[in-house]
Amino acid sequence: MTGRLAIRTVPVLQHDEDRAEDLDTDGEDHVAHETRYACLSRPWIPLAVKKPAGKAMQTMTLNDLWATARPRERRI
Repeated sequence: MTGRLAIRTVPVLQHDEDRAEDLDTDGEDHVAHETRYACLSRPWIPLAVKKPAGKAMQTMTLNDLWATARPRERRI
């Protein structure tokens, strides 16, 4: 039943005149609220990046990179 109700009511939902991000509550907006609550019940949370244990974050300067770079071979 919810599928038919959604097909019938979602296309004709109206925005609230005072708040554009909200729906006009005079209409039949139950399916829109159900869908919103269902989406918000399990929000996507990105996984945390794990840092290697025991190693501090090392910073490298441009001079450090130049010192460790191998010299290019000359091509003739």
